Amino acid sequence: AASDHFEVYTTAGAKQARDALAYFERVHAFFSDFLHLTPKQARPTRVVLFSGDRDYKPYRLNEVAIAYYRPGPDRDYIVMKSFDPEGYPTVVHEYAHLIVRHSGQSYPIWLNEGLAEFFSTLSPLGGKMTIGRVPLGRLQELTRSGLLPLTRLLAVTHDSPEYNTSNHAGIFYAESWALTHMLWMQDGYRGKVQPFLDAMAHGSTAEAAFQSIYGRTMAQVANDLSGYVKSTTFRFFTSNYRDPKPASAYDVRPVPAFEARLMTATLLAEGGETETAARQALSALETEQPDNAAVLEARAYLELWHGHQDAAAPFMSRAIAHGSRNASLYRDYAAMAAPPTDTVPLLEKAV
Repeated sequence: AASDHFEVYTTAGAKQARDALAYFERVHAFFSDFLHLTPKQARPTRVVLFSGDRDYKPYRLNEVAIAYYRPGPDRDYIVMKSFDPEGYPTVVHEYAHLIVRHSGQSYPIWLNEGLAEFFSTLSPLGGKMTIGRVPLGRLQELTRSGLLPLTRLLAVTHDSPEYNTSNHAGIFYAESWALTHMLWMQDGYRGKVQPFLDAMAHGSTAEAAFQSIYGRTMAQVANDLSGYVKSTTFRFFTSNYRDPKPASAYDVRPVPAFEARLMTATLLAEGGETETAARQALSALETEQPDNAAVLEARAYLELWHGHQDAAAPFMSRAIAHGSRNASLYRDYAAMAAPPTDTVPLLEKAV
C-alpha cells in the first residue's frame, strides 16, 4: 500500500497494509500540523511489516529490537516484527528523529532523544492525538538509578557511554525524556517551550537558554527536575490535527516475488552478520535480471557499506548505464570519479 509519504510492505495481507499506512499517515500529519515540521524526502519512507518472530528474525537488529529505523541511500526504512501497539513507541521515536533530521533542525543529543521519547507515546483518540503520556519504564529507571548531574546529561555526545546503550535503554534516555516532559508540561516551563527549542536549534547552550527564556540557573533547573520526577501525577494533552484519509481509501497490490526478494535482500545488506546472505540473494536476482538498475544499486551499496569501494564502482556504473534515478548513487559515484570532467555531469544528473 502506498501514499505520498509511505510505502508499506507486509506479509500479513491487504487489511494490515491499509491499517498501517493510515497509522503512519496520521503520525506524519500530526508532526506536520502540530510541530510544523515536514521532512523533505526524495522518496517515500518504506515500512516493512512482518507477521511475527519467524518472519522477522533474519532481518532484526538484535534479539531485543522489535522494530527499528534505518536510513538508506535513496530512502528511509522502518522495519517492525509485527504491526501491533508493542512496537508503536519504538517506531514513533525513530520517526521523530527522521522528521527532525529531514526538516533541517539540529538539537543537542539530550534534546533530540528527549523529544523522540516525549512523542513516542503519541496515540490517536477520537479524531485527536494524545501527546505526552509517560513511556513505559522511564520513571522506574529514574527511581532505580537516580538522576545524572544535569551538567553531565547536557554534555553527553555520540561517543559517551551513556548514549551507547542498546535499545534506547538506560538513565540517559530516561532523564532526557523527563527533562523534555518537564519543559512541555510543568507550570513555569510549558508556556515557553517553543522559544527554548528555537534557541537550541540556533546553537544556544542550554545554560544560556534556560537563563534567558526562563530566568533559571542550571542549579535551579536541576532542582526542579529532581522534584518533577518524584511527582505522582503527570499531565498529557490532546491536540487537533488534519486527519488524513481513512484506511479504506488506500489501494493495495500484491507484491511480485522478485520485488519482495530485492527488498528483503536490501534489508540484509547493511548487517555485518548478514553480508554473505545479502550477497547471495542479490547475485541470484542479478542472474535473473542482469540489467535491473535497482538490483545493481543494491549491490553497489552492499559493497560500499562493507568497505569495498573498488567493487562498488562497477555496479554503480552499470546502474547508471541502465537508467538509475537514484540521486544518491550519482553523488556517491561522482565522489569516486577522479577527473572533474567525469564528476560534473554526474552531479548535474543528481541535481
